[in-house]
Amino acid sequence: MARDWVQRYLDIKPDDAAAHKFMGEVCERLQKSEQAITSYQRSYSLNSKQNDLIKHVCRLFLLDDGWSSSPSKAKYWCDLAENENVRDDSVLSLRLKMAKSDTKNGDGSAGSKHVEEMILKEIASR
Repeated sequence: MARDWVQRYLDIKPDDAAAHKFMGEVCERLQKSEQAITSYQRSYSLNSKQNDLIKHVCRLFLLDDGWSSSPSKAKYWCDLAENENVRDDSVLSLRLKMAKSDTKNGDGSAGSKHVEEMILKEIASR
């Protein structure tokens, strides 16, 4: 029901970042992670000063390994976190899971070096 009301509002005001964020929260509570991520992405595109959304979306991708069904989307959010200098355990965890998957699918030594560089960079930034 709440989703319907928020959608009606968004039909009238499609450029309201706060409403898209709220829609993401509603979808998340309804356990519709992909729809939540889409709403959060729209909200962020309308207001890029919401670094909390970057952390939040990375946490969503970590749930039930949701990133594996959309690795390009997960990479987008990890790259966004890097560009915005967002440091958070969920961002690092997602990056490490993705790197571990890349290591399994490719050159193990190159992947290990990448993981080591990623961890060292994270330590240096904290």
